Amino acid sequence: MTAISTDEVLRKILKRDRVIAVVGLSDKPYRSSYEVAAYLRQNAYRIVPVNPLLAGTTVLGEPVHPSLAGAVAAKAPPRYLSHLSEIA
Repeated sequence: MTAISTDEVLRKILKRDRVIAVVGLSDKPYRSSYEVAAYLRQNAYRIVPVNPLLAGTTVLGEPVHPSLAGAVAAKAPPRYLSHLSEIA
C-alpha cells in the first residue's frame, strides 16, 4: 500500500467513525496518549479509554476499560456480543 492510499484510507475511517479506542491511555496530561485522546475529544470524537492499570477510573470523563474486549462488550449492541469470544 502506498503512502497516498494509506492516507486516503485513514481519512475515510476518521470521517466515518466517530468513536476511537485509545489503548494504553494514561491519566497523566503530559503523556502522548493523553494528549492524543484530548485532541480527539476536542474534535468531536468519542474516546474509549483502555488501560488495565486504570480500569474502574475515568480519564477525560470516560470510564476506563481493562481490555479492548471489555470495551467492546460495554459499547457494542447485544447482537454482536456473541462474537467477542472469537476476537478476544
